[in-house]
Amino acid sequence: MRRDASKKRLSYGAERQNADRVKHYWEVKANNLSAAGRSWGCIVSVESEGRDIFVIHAHRNGEGFSVRADKILTAFLELERARANIAWSKK
Repeated sequence: MRRDASKKRLSYGAERQNADRVKHYWEVKANNLSAAGRSWGCIVSVESEGRDIFVIHAHRNGEGFSVRADKILTAFLELERARANIAWSKK
């Protein structure tokens, strides 16, 4: 019985570690924007149904782009995808 409890703790620890990895991933995306010389900002608003909406705006040299999503990581990934689609990453 004791062995089962330690397995549960190990499983919970692995889940927690994965949650931390997701948080870290969006921070890496944010650091990449800054390292590329882009200014960016993020706000969180609550829509009428009570859901959080993340809005991220990034700009450089007069060019900018804004995205919104229900999760912060999704918003950063959408911003990255949009930049790639419109060749916004010119230097």
